[in-house]
Amino acid sequence: MLLPLTLLPLVLLLSLPASASEVPSGPALGGDTSRATRGFAALSLPAANLSFEESERFFRGFLLFHSDWGNEPAPQQAGLGLGPLYNATACGACHQNDGRGPAPQPGEAIATSTLQVARLQGPDWGPHPTIGRQLQPFATEGLGEGEVTVTWEEIHGHYDDGRTYRLRRPILTVDGEGLLPSDSLSLRLAPALTGLGLLEAVPEETLLSLGDETGGQVRYLDDGAIGRFGWKANVARLADQVTQAAHEDMGLTSEDFPEGSDLPELSPDAEADLTFYSQVLAVPLAEDLAEQERGRILFAELGCASCHRSGLTTGNHILSALSEQVIHPFTDLLLHDMGDGLADRRVDGSLSDHPDSRLWRTPPLWALGKTEQVAGEWALLHDGRARSPAEAILWHGGEAGAAREAFKALDLTDRQALLDFLRAL
Repeated sequence: MLLPLTLLPLVLLLSLPASASEVPSGPALGGDTSRATRGFAALSLPAANLSFEESERFFRGFLLFHSDWGNEPAPQQAGLGLGPLYNATACGACHQNDGRGPAPQPGEAIATSTLQVARLQGPDWGPHPTIGRQLQPFATEGLGEGEVTVTWEEIHGHYDDGRTYRLRRPILTVDGEGLLPSDSLSLRLAPALTGLGLLEAVPEETLLSLGDETGGQVRYLDDGAIGRFGWKANVARLADQVTQAAHEDMGLTSEDFPEGSDLPELSPDAEADLTFYSQVLAVPLAEDLAEQERGRILFAELGCASCHRSGLTTGNHILSALSEQVIHPFTDLLLHDMGDGLADRRVDGSLSDHPDSRLWRTPPLWALGKTEQVAGEWALLHDGRARSPAEAILWHGGEAGAAREAFKALDLTDRQALLDFLRAL
């Protein structure tokens, strides 16, 4: 269920600064931004430490984020807006209730309701010469760039105690197959927006230090900045993420993506409000982790905590609400080799040896337990193949292969304790 605009008065009320009497029901993983939340809107509330003026700005960003650019003129420039090519009509369509999008159903075309992003790999691992980096299946006039359907291949395995499990991986089929081979596609779900501003505020020095500790790879971008957003850590700043997504997913021009136009469809003010909204969504309070002590111990003993790091401190940020916060996102924001099983580039039916193929940024785990409440299903990992946290762990390979094998070796009681801990985050 998508967050309806009829709930705007409630969201505005909740965007007022938290009262002093608000008692946390669990650990504040997002520092002072944390807020007790539940239900399908659990990821859609503003940070608890915003001022009244900032709360009003959050409301403006909320309106833009959930505006449908396909049913009415663009919010900022009448007569302009969506397309000509697109794969979604609203930011909130991809990030369902500010969380993840659902995985596509078998045999159904990837469409707006599923919001998968198919990344392209053309000659020499660059953009496709005519389609670019992303398939956009819809157009405001005529046809889009192609239709993709998904089937799920089942894989069977067993734990060391003999209990069985089933995994799945997506098989993509492209309508036509002439211009665009299926092996050139990588299915992607939009990630949750939880705590993005706090992650933006983690100093680069911290990321470099974490690289030394965890062995993770720092992603340096062309301008020298360190990437920290996206499944491949290829974006450093949320403002860049906003304009890039608006351009690739909805075809909106901006100052960063002018497309020859002097009048951007996404105005600087709209871009700033959308960026602010993305920065200040609250991190939900975790459940009572005191009841999950065994799972927390196992999380560390199995090696999960070496990459899924907690106890980071943000630096100075333009928004004081995000500055100097002790946070527990359970990520190092770095790239790690996750093995052949998750490698997302296939050429001529075999795994590519391109170095990016096996690398993925460590995804944050805060608010993991709210995933099912918000989206109605788990659909974890970059393409939604994991239908539970257990399946996500079982797909780990490469640097995380030892942790996966240790998880498989646990007895049933300990496996459940670890999974209970993850669901409490």
